[in-house]
Amino acid sequence: MILFFQNYFFVIFLALFLSFPLSADTREKTGKMVPSEKGEVIPELKVISSSKKSSVIEKKSEEESDRIFRRDLILQINEIVKKIQNNYPVLSDDLTVGKQKLILKSLVKTFNHGMEYISAGELAVSEEKIKPNKDVYPAIMLDANKILYIRIDSFSVKMLQQVKKDCENSAEFTEKVIGIVVDLRNSQGYNWKSAVNSAALFLSETAMDKLKLKSSVKQTLKQPVILLTGEKTQGAAEIFTKVMIKSKRAISLGERSAGIPFRKSKFTLSNGDYLMIPQIPELLKDILPAPVRPSITSTPYPQLNFKKLKDSPGTEKGDKCIQRAVELIICLNALKK
Repeated sequence: MILFFQNYFFVIFLALFLSFPLSADTREKTGKMVPSEKGEVIPELKVISSSKKSSVIEKKSEEESDRIFRRDLILQINEIVKKIQNNYPVLSDDLTVGKQKLILKSLVKTFNHGMEYISAGELAVSEEKIKPNKDVYPAIMLDANKILYIRIDSFSVKMLQQVKKDCENSAEFTEKVIGIVVDLRNSQGYNWKSAVNSAALFLSETAMDKLKLKSSVKQTLKQPVILLTGEKTQGAAEIFTKVMIKSKRAISLGERSAGIPFRKSKFTLSNGDYLMIPQIPELLKDILPAPVRPSITSTPYPQLNFKKLKDSPGTEKGDKCIQRAVELIICLNALKK
């Protein structure tokens, strides 16, 4: 009997998984889903009228809509489970422990919001011991002092001070730099405040206001920015990248990032398994905990050693990702002229 109820529970989750996959695009555009008169789940549409004579579609309160959605969802799940039991009884016997775990993992992944379902004893991606490189690198000039190169392996207050100083110095050059390359291919750590303050060095107050971000740091440079990313780009570096791209001040080049911009907290379940749920600050609630997908794909690794890059001018040609970023900035500058 206990096994039956366990299987019944997982069939419910299977029905939920098969019937209601939520995509990132849907959440970004509508924020939630509501049921139609036919019982189908469709995005809620917001209708805005600019004319006084136009009819206004009255929406139910958010609380009422959510309540209707939950009730409708439960009714549909019950209907699906009943039909499965009546027409496919062998399914309940076929649900092994392994398949049950797979159903739960798939369900959590369907929410597409950075959560992980982890079996007891399994190591979550976010639990891996990350030891970011805390070295702070000075900015260097590339391509005959025309391009500012900034490498950030970990966002911190010390790093922000160095980058701010370098940006202010480059702004005083007789010959202005034509573009900036920010290398985040090995950047890890979760100091999101330093990431937001660093972005403010390249964003106007208007851009910061549109993003609903606040910082005491003021914009220093206005040149185009190329961000280098890869699978090791994680945490605050992903937040920095998302903010810069969303403001249309930069484009990314390389490969997709790790997809873990926020720290995750562990919540243990009654069966010993647990959920890893991103802890998203209120200020960054509009940033999805998902990987950064670069605008331009390029092989990000191997990453050239910084000392070699600094001491030997011209060696950037040995780093395909840096070289492609330099060429792109030169092209953008040519178009501008």
